[in-house]
Amino acid sequence: MNMLEKTTSALARSIKEAGILGQLYIMDNSDSVLGRNSEFIENYGLNVLYIRQHGTIGYGMGHNLAIALSHAQSILVY
Repeated sequence: MNMLEKTTSALARSIKEAGILGQLYIMDNSDSVLGRNSEFIENYGLNVLYIRQHGTIGYGMGHNLAIALSHAQSILVY
C-alpha cells in the first residue's frame, strides 16, 4: 500500500466514524500509479473527485482549484 492509499484509507475511516458527509478531491500532478490505476479509491465508499493535472501546478494552486470546485461550508486542506 503506497502513501496515498494509506492516507485515503485513514481519511475514509475518520469520515465514516465522524458521520460526516463530504467529497474528497484528489489533485494529481504526477505520473503516479494512481493516475494509471485509481480503482482503489472506489473501495472507500467516499464521494471522490479525481482531477488529473498535466504537469505540476504547485501545492497552493491545487488547493485553490479544489476549493473553487467545492460548494462546502467547511474545507479540510491536507
